[in-house]
Amino acid sequence: MSVEHNIAFGLNQKGVAKAEQIERVQEAVAQVDLGEHSHKMPSELSGGQQQRVALARAMVTRPAVILFDEPLSNLDAKLRESVRFEIRELQKRYNLTAIYVTHDQAEALAMSDKIVVLNRGRIEQIGTPEDIYYRPANRFVADFIGAANILPAQVNKAEQANTYSVTTEIGDFIVESDEPPKSDNIFVCWRPEDARLAEEGDINRFQVRVNQMAFMGNVTDLLVESINDVPLEMRIQLPKQPKFQDNQLTFSLPKTGIRFLEEVPHD
Repeated sequence: MSVEHNIAFGLNQKGVAKAEQIERVQEAVAQVDLGEHSHKMPSELSGGQQQRVALARAMVTRPAVILFDEPLSNLDAKLRESVRFEIRELQKRYNLTAIYVTHDQAEALAMSDKIVVLNRGRIEQIGTPEDIYYRPANRFVADFIGAANILPAQVNKAEQANTYSVTTEIGDFIVESDEPPKSDNIFVCWRPEDARLAEEGDINRFQVRVNQMAFMGNVTDLLVESINDVPLEMRIQLPKQPKFQDNQLTFSLPKTGIRFLEEVPHD
């Protein structure tokens, strides 16, 4: 069948009136950017175009629940972003419940009301995108959803309410957290984008030796090979390209940028 007939198939099965079928199909064709291909047969379409037909065919019937299994994986980056917003808009407009399977973390964060993080069939965490990203339950979630630098730490004492002194292999620093640590021996993490070039008076200061640097437009991505003279591979991101000598610079972390994770397992 042609693109149009493929998309209309479910509407035919449901007995939707012809005039409404035509209107819905035209709307769906426009939403997945297939207007110039509406009369083509499957053999005349690329893999990505065929995938968009399947997407439109599923959404045009406006079901109560729709299941997506990596539906955008064959689309180019620009179209993937566009269709991502279209799916989200359709879901809201027609009050669809959408269960969406993806390995693309940005896609999960951008499209979800609730995320379920799975690891080998086991649920690691369920929460809003903000919960999953800013309050990961453990190392797997922290590292899987976005990038994270993770270290074992010893919690020394509570400096004051919700503020803790911790010791790690790269030195001591202060953590401010609404949730207390689960143990004195615990993993901590921080996101690469939480780093900033150190200024006078900053706490949680670290001198690093940079191994590689990549300019990404809005940020500069740095791969670090040592922190405070401790050999350790980590990532930091800075909002502009830093100037430094001998591959060394000093950055700092805000107290609220460091998160407590799970307890360090005993040997």
